[in-house]
Amino acid sequence: MQGRFLPALLAVLATAASAQVPPPEGETDAFAQAMDSVLAEAGEATPLLRCTALFRAFRLYAGADSEIGGIAAEHETDLATTAAVVWQDETGTPDLARAFEAIVPMMAEATELYLARMAENAEPEGNVLDPALEAELARCDALHGGIAEGG
Repeated sequence: MQGRFLPALLAVLATAASAQVPPPEGETDAFAQAMDSVLAEAGEATPLLRCTALFRAFRLYAGADSEIGGIAAEHETDLATTAAVVWQDETGTPDLARAFEAIVPMMAEATELYLARMAENAEPEGNVLDPALEAELARCDALHGGIAEGG
């Protein structure tokens, strides 16, 4: 199964990676450094894990029972599964369960960074999104769309 989808996934990732070389405009250096540190071992799965964490943060913030939370949960699941497959292929991990064991802690830490940022954003005006998060959400939605179409 993996070999059938991997070339399309890697093409989508290459496009995403080239579009995400600089941190999103407006992202603080501290946030970017923290995210880089959390995802330092993610390799080619980095954009997938970052987007998984963003959608997971939205699901947790909005609640899985909300419409936004439900959509975020679907995106989170698709991206996490794809990240595990990419990480498994890149590292030669023998099975998918071990790949998930390796990536889940990174994704969880990245999620915590997003949740803290969303809570900080919500304090002054009640909006969890800042311009950089809006841009990243759009990129992550496009990455998810590319995977959904390619898989």
